Amino acid sequence: MNIGIVTDSTSAFNNEEQEKLGIDVVSLYVNKDDTFFKATELSREEYYRELETAKEIPKTSQPNPQDFQVVYEKRAGEFDALIVPVISQAFSGTFDSAVLAADVVDIDVKVIDSKLINFGLEFLVRNLCEKINKGEELDTLITYASDFYKQIKVMFSVDSLNYLYKGGRIGRAKALMGGLLNMKPIISLVEGELHPIASVRGNKKLIERIIELSLQSENRKLKRAGIIHVNREEDAKNIKNQLNEEFPNIDIYIKTAESVVVTHLGPSAIGLFTEWL
Repeated sequence: MNIGIVTDSTSAFNNEEQEKLGIDVVSLYVNKDDTFFKATELSREEYYRELETAKEIPKTSQPNPQDFQVVYEKRAGEFDALIVPVISQAFSGTFDSAVLAADVVDIDVKVIDSKLINFGLEFLVRNLCEKINKGEELDTLITYASDFYKQIKVMFSVDSLNYLYKGGRIGRAKALMGGLLNMKPIISLVEGELHPIASVRGNKKLIERIIELSLQSENRKLKRAGIIHVNREEDAKNIKNQLNEEFPNIDIYIKTAESVVVTHLGPSAIGLFTEWL
């Protein structure tokens, strides 16, 4: 069986990576002043600057079902089935759009709520591509994709919780607590939802604690890591250097956050994704 992969833009694959892997990416949208822009068409650097000075925080929107339908139909003649892992349902209605589109096309489409975002979703797609190339069966791939989130740990911090609050990703009480005493929050992704799990004072302690929490694992082997940042390049390099010292043989990626993700994180953020075997 010939199986293809479709995912969404929060996975943050660039064009070169998409082409190399042979995958399709459907873009979410950013709503600025009642005008919708595909996230994939926005310059990250320019958008970061806009966000810092914006009077109103832009909103984000899921793809339309038609956006998925166009891709499904394009690939229908090439593949027997499509696996479509997408951003956690807790963050977006992208899953629903992908499912609605699957109902109107003449190809077997399996939509997966990854319960992940960004590097978590990217690592899942990369692994699925490897497994497809090895000839694994569709049902086995679906089971793997549905459970993959259990292999990922996510720890991140933002300078202001206001963006997550206004985007509806955390409650007002948590946002207010994060602003007290100049404490820096550490937030984890658990079962597809955000959970503040710690607070520290000072950037040095923050980086140390993010790494410490990310590397806590019971008899599991670290496969690779991804570092996401918004205007925190030095912190990202610092994390990578520390991981390289302890794990010199694993792949460690650094990327800036794409537009939908940064809309909710704000103009200053740092995060670490670790994949465990």
